[in-house]
Amino acid sequence: MYKDTRLLGAEKWYYISSERANMRIPEEIKKVVCFLCVREANGNYQSYGTGFFVGVHLEDWDFLYFVTAKHLLDDAKDNGYEKIYLRLNKKNGGIDYVELNTDAWFHFEEEPIDLTLIGVAILPSDFDYSAIPIENLASNETIQEHNIGLGDDLFMVGLFTKRKGRSQNIPIIRTGIISAMPDEPFLDEFGDEYNAYLAEVRSIGGLSGSPVFVYIDKNRTINPNLPEGIDWKHSLIGLIRGHWELDDEQKDSSFIMDAPPRLNDGEKLNTGIAKVTPSQFILRKLNDPSLQKARVEWVRMKEKDNEDVLDSSLQKAENEFSSKDFQNALKLASRKISEPVSEKKET
Repeated sequence: MYKDTRLLGAEKWYYISSERANMRIPEEIKKVVCFLCVREANGNYQSYGTGFFVGVHLEDWDFLYFVTAKHLLDDAKDNGYEKIYLRLNKKNGGIDYVELNTDAWFHFEEEPIDLTLIGVAILPSDFDYSAIPIENLASNETIQEHNIGLGDDLFMVGLFTKRKGRSQNIPIIRTGIISAMPDEPFLDEFGDEYNAYLAEVRSIGGLSGSPVFVYIDKNRTINPNLPEGIDWKHSLIGLIRGHWELDDEQKDSSFIMDAPPRLNDGEKLNTGIAKVTPSQFILRKLNDPSLQKARVEWVRMKEKDNEDVLDSSLQKAENEFSSKDFQNALKLASRKISEPVSEKKET
C-alpha cells in the first residue's frame, strides 16, 4: 500500500505507487480551481480570472464556498457584465457553465481587502472538482508553527488566458518564493492600507484570484514540525491580488535595470512581484458569526425535515439539496455587492 500526503496533507491510499508519486505537486491539486467567466452579447463565454473551492465541515454536512479576488467582480460590473459564471470540468468530460447568485457574495465592506466568497452547491456527481478543507488554510498559528517566512517555496494554480483549454479547464502551475511577509501595510491607489505577501513569481493576467500554496518539506533546514509519516505538506497562504507593475514614468534611477525597455502608451512593466492576500482573511470571513449561523440553521432545517444528511466526503454524489435552497439559507447573512469604484486593474 502507498500513502500519498501531498494533497493538502490529506491521506490518500493506493495499492501501488504511481509513476507520478514522487512529483512535488500532485496533479489532482488543479481540481480545486475553476475559471471565472462573463458572457458576451454574442453568447460566447470569456474566461478572465481564477477562483477556488474551500470546504467547511459541520456535523455530517459539507459546505462548499467559491473564493476569488473581489476586483474581478468589480471589473466585470464596470464593463457592463451583470452575471458571473463558473467554467467547470464535467465529471464525464467536457465543460459547463454555472451562473452565480450576484446577491450572495460575502466580502469586507469597510476594508480594502481584495477577497470575496460565495456559498455554492455543485454536485460532485456532475462536476470534477476538489475543495481545500478549511483546516488547511494557513492561520497565524500555522505560520509560526512551521516557521514559514522569506525564501519559502510557493506555487499557485490558475488560468493562463492564452490556453484555458477547449474541451476542459487546463489550469497552469507557476512557482516562486516568499519575497516579503505582510509585516507592514501597503497603500492602495485611494490611500487605504491593506496587507499582502510579496511573492517573486511571474504573475500575469488571469491569475488574479488563484490560490497560493507554501511548500513545506520535512528536509528543509527550518523545522517544519510535520506530523510523523508525512514527508511534505501544502498549505494555502493566500490568493493572488495582482502583480506589481511599473509604467514608463515610474522608471527612474532607483529602479535598477540594464537598458530598460521603452514602453508604448498604456503599457506597463511586470516586475515579477505578485501581491498575495493572506489566507487569514479567508478564515476570518468563513468564521464570521453570520456565516456560522447560516450553516447551523441549514443543518437544523434539514434535521427538522428528516431529510438524508450529506456524506462527509466532498466527493460522494448523494447531495440532495439544490443550489437555490443553499443560496436561500445563506441569504440570512448575505449582503449585496457594493457599487464598484474606479480603480487600476490588477489582474
